Amino acid sequence: MLSIRARNILLVSALTLLVILVGTSAAYIAMFYGLQKQEATQLEQDASLIDEAYRNGLSGRQPGGLEVDVYDQKSGERIYPSDVPALTLSDLNQTSESVLRRSYAGRNYVIVLQPTEFAGAPLLLAVRKDITYLQNVARDALTVLAGVVLGMLIISIAAVYVVTRTALAPLVDVSRQTRAINENNLKPIEYQGADDELGLLVGTLNRTLNRLGEAIHQQKILLAEASHELRTPLTAISGYLRRAEREVPEEQKQYIRDAARVAESMTRLVNDLLQLSRGEIQQSYTPHFIELEEQLQEVSRDFPGLEVQTSGLLEMIGDPERLMQVWRNLVSNAARAAGDIEKVHIQATRTGDLLRVEVVDRGPGISDEEKEKIFQKFYRGKHSGSSGLGLTIVAQIVRMHQGNIQVLDTPGGGATFSVELPALEEE
Repeated sequence: MLSIRARNILLVSALTLLVILVGTSAAYIAMFYGLQKQEATQLEQDASLIDEAYRNGLSGRQPGGLEVDVYDQKSGERIYPSDVPALTLSDLNQTSESVLRRSYAGRNYVIVLQPTEFAGAPLLLAVRKDITYLQNVARDALTVLAGVVLGMLIISIAAVYVVTRTALAPLVDVSRQTRAINENNLKPIEYQGADDELGLLVGTLNRTLNRLGEAIHQQKILLAEASHELRTPLTAISGYLRRAEREVPEEQKQYIRDAARVAESMTRLVNDLLQLSRGEIQQSYTPHFIELEEQLQEVSRDFPGLEVQTSGLLEMIGDPERLMQVWRNLVSNAARAAGDIEKVHIQATRTGDLLRVEVVDRGPGISDEEKEKIFQKFYRGKHSGSSGLGLTIVAQIVRMHQGNIQVLDTPGGGATFSVELPALEEE
């Protein structure tokens, strides 16, 4: 798409060219036909004078660039010989048109027919004048006009460009500064122009940026305070669970270990949120050999009723705690959207060098507009019911594992979060 400056230049230049072409064309046509009409009128006057001269008994060719042929009015025969082709009887009988135009030997003539008498005999005078010079003058005039049009067009385009560039310079500068605005750069737009429409627009944008910056600052403060408040009870819960694991019977220790694992995951999540309040998450990464099928089965124990389907050799290198954050977050979001954990299931397969894990739900689904924003920080979808940080952390963890995550439509309704991770090479 063309810029505003380019569109203005093209529009004004086109209008200028149209005005120039219409004006010069009208002037050319008026000049050419005006000259022809003037020549015909003058020729009619000259024919009247010659008629008068013949009636008074004069004969011969007349000066002034005129040539006279004499025809018998009845037979149409030319009386005096001439090197110019004679008119036909049909031409001589055109009483409705007294001015004829003919071309001979590359020359253009205007001929006026004038009835007269000589010695009592009815004659017809054909007064002829060479007007070839008029075409030459018109052709030269057209060349001059074309040069004038081209020169005016070049000058007008240059003038329009200079004027448009000067007039739109503040708008271009504001547009450049606006493109640089993002969540990490909310600096007000600098504008030194008049308080016109652009000045009012810049003022409105700056006020909006100030309010947005304050809102983001308040979000970060709330996030930091909430994270600090949650760390203490989670630390205490982890301590109680470790002590309980030592004291309970062996058959109950698995439940304590599962609860401790969830508490540790929550503690890590709270730490991530605290870092997120200060900027981007600086996640630790401790790689281990992972049996993805076993890990997904652990997730199913945390969410009773969750079905897990796996196929192929699902082995990889990664941070197990971080990946558990991914699966728990995706499953909890899917269960919240679907309203029932039994409407959610996990499918894990291996395709070549990739492991694909799909968390599928039968909920209301996600619109195309939300799909483009769902992994953005603080974005909350219509059915999320969350703070808008979980999927941001999930996307960062997946990228940390050199993987990819996307959201798709579930056939028949719902949403599918598809995670692709590099698989461990088979020996």
